[in-house]
Amino acid sequence: MHPRIAMVAVAAAAAVVIAGSGYTYYADVSAIRDSQVQLENVRLTSLRLTQATLALQVTVDNPSGRDISDLTVSFDILLADAFVGNGSFPALSVPAHGQRTRDLNATVYFAQLSSAVISALQQGRFVVVLRGTVEGRVLLGLTTFSQSFSTSYVFS
Repeated sequence: MHPRIAMVAVAAAAAVVIAGSGYTYYADVSAIRDSQVQLENVRLTSLRLTQATLALQVTVDNPSGRDISDLTVSFDILLADAFVGNGSFPALSVPAHGQRTRDLNATVYFAQLSSAVISALQQGRFVVVLRGTVEGRVLLGLTTFSQSFSTSYVFS
């Protein structure tokens, strides 16, 4: 084979690999960037003298045409603007144009809260906010991309 033809073939192969990697990276990042985390439901499952337990239903929606695998969702839980805890969902896979829903319980200890937050819980009218980050592996798992989110639910 002529050296010049070999060099052109190598350059063309490299261009195809670079273009393919660029597309894969862009498609993976777009899928994670466009994903949405929603707090779908909140239930007050227990109200005691020193604590309350909330059942949270969180949905991760993937509107893109690309599957997302090994997605990690981590968040802080705020109740009436007061930090009450945190949570996470490790290694979540969400199919293209699909969603995954996870349930979790959050125990809120009154000793750490203001009287206004305790009163809101006792009256059954409050806002629960999740603020956090969605992080996923991109480019065949060689790197990660993260996107912050905030979602809320009005309990009444």
